[in-house]
Amino acid sequence: MKKYLLLLPVAALLASFSLTIFVIPPIGGLPDGRTLVILKREKTRFIDSPDAFCVRERGGVSPECRAAALGGILDQGNGPVLLTLPYSRWLYLMSTDGAEFER
Repeated sequence: MKKYLLLLPVAALLASFSLTIFVIPPIGGLPDGRTLVILKREKTRFIDSPDAFCVRERGGVSPECRAAALGGILDQGNGPVLLTLPYSRWLYLMSTDGAEFER
């Protein structure tokens, strides 16, 4: 049993290098938001969101950037959505360093 507990940190580390927890806040077509577990993309972080992506890549958040970020992430050519969970405000705030943006 103890050796399995030692594997837990290793599994968490491997997941952080290969997976992204992508948090979609409540916006337009997704009024309840979503949290997706996906395979890591070139420019995503372990915990990420369209808003955090837009701030990093474009210096700010706009509806156009959010749509482009979501489209790029959800493009099935990038790999499937592994798990869909309810929206998590806590994870969203982790992705944006505590900032919230207008919906």
